[in-house]
Amino acid sequence: MNVLDVIYKIAMIVIAIANIGFSVYIFITNHKRDLTKTLVLDHISPYFYVFFENLDKELSVLKDKKDSTTKQKQTIQQNIQREERAFEQQFIDIFLCIDKDLHRELKAKIDALMDGISEAIFDEGINLYVENQYNDKIKNQMIITKSDILNLILKRSR
Repeated sequence: MNVLDVIYKIAMIVIAIANIGFSVYIFITNHKRDLTKTLVLDHISPYFYVFFENLDKELSVLKDKKDSTTKQKQTIQQNIQREERAFEQQFIDIFLCIDKDLHRELKAKIDALMDGISEAIFDEGINLYVENQYNDKIKNQMIITKSDILNLILKRSR
């Protein structure tokens, strides 16, 4: 056996080991992405859209009433908090088994949205029956949060 045959065989072994390593890496990466896709897109995505629709429905009452009482605002607040809890249980908590950092980021986004909505509801200086103020303080914030959440999920599932 000459030296070139030995070098050739060693090179083939190195290439085979590299192929096995790349195969394992690709499998692990795709498996995580497939798990996220399956859980998010196939199972829990309806909860995502239902939450924002229900939130919009509850809050749209504010733009229809010029003189909302504190009692009415408290009722709306309780309703949206109930929606938030259901959303966290049905949608956000699923991400604990996939990615704890993503779960924390999603929860922070929803918490920030809900805090902003609560402040807008009870701030006497904000007239939510005025469409521009409603859109600025509530509707646009919901759209931004919805977009941010989708962006976070899709970025992490790549």
